[in-house]
Amino acid sequence: MHVATRDLATSVSQLIRLESLIPSTLSLPDRLLAAFAAAILLITIILAHSPSATTTLLPQRSACWSVRLLNRECPGCGLTRSFIALGRGNVAVANILNPLGPILFGALVTLLIITAGKAFAPASRIWRLLDLALLATIAIALIVRSATFYSS
Repeated sequence: MHVATRDLATSVSQLIRLESLIPSTLSLPDRLLAAFAAAILLITIILAHSPSATTTLLPQRSACWSVRLLNRECPGCGLTRSFIALGRGNVAVANILNPLGPILFGALVTLLIITAGKAFAPASRIWRLLDLALLATIAIALIVRSATFYSS
């Protein structure tokens, strides 16, 4: 098996195992979203504390298709570096790299908190409202980021 394929298979199996640690009282979409958020935050922490995260683990050439094909950054460019800066506790740098980074990072943390609340108090109707508020916040942030990015 090719190394990249084996690494992908290992990552998927680890994500599935992570998903199985989340209480089964939650719906499958909630469990999968929580596993995804936890995996992203865990990867962020690992990269943030890796001494060579920005030189060895991240590609030297941009992985963004917009940069490769159009030679222009997109609204998502810099998100990985922004998350790594947040993992190091440097919010100012994260905001400079991509203003959407701190918002999405906060959304992932909030998603985990909401999911934990659903696991411990599943009968409460507040979780549905919080889900909708989080989704609306993310949508507005993406729209504002795209609008301000392309207007400059």
